[in-house]
Amino acid sequence: MMMEIFGVKLVILKSVYPPSDDSYLLVREMVINKGDVVLEVCAGTGIASVVAASRGAREVVSIDVNPEAALNIAINAVLNGYEDRIHPICADLTSPLRPNFTYDVILINPPYLPVEDKVDEALWWSAGVDGRKIIDRFLSNVKDYVKENSRVYLVQSSLSNVEKTISYFSKMGFETRIKGLVHKFFEDIVVVEAVYSG
Repeated sequence: MMMEIFGVKLVILKSVYPPSDDSYLLVREMVINKGDVVLEVCAGTGIASVVAASRGAREVVSIDVNPEAALNIAINAVLNGYEDRIHPICADLTSPLRPNFTYDVILINPPYLPVEDKVDEALWWSAGVDGRKIIDRFLSNVKDYVKENSRVYLVQSSLSNVEKTISYFSKMGFETRIKGLVHKFFEDIVVVEAVYSG
């Protein structure tokens, strides 16, 4: 499948999370300045990475645990002429990164929906019984990759305790707000913006 959106072209491989309302919300709300070094985690097709490059990001590290997603990111980087700036990695969250190598912008659209214990954890949206399995792991070391004024954009559902996320960021020295929101059926999907103030 192929699509064009936000001024970029995307191929979507079969076993990769396709861009959806949460992806579009992230892309609309993220602020990318020319020359930014960007990290995207749970990148899927790499839509946010490719758009970040199109908006002037100097370098984008784009990580997903799904090997086909890493391939998908590479394909979309080449398709849009950004293969020299987008670096796909197949890995679990930030596991391959050097601590204290910092980024101007960090993007994450993780699985965030609460699910029953027996639901297949391989599903794109499956995030444990409270919906925070991936979010909390990400938050536990995000501070290792920021510097003063670094911006983090995190997508999550109102069903997975947005207040806890904001509180977590605040305790780590981030100035935090809900930057964007879209209402979907039984939930709100939000983008939390957290700016590190040191």
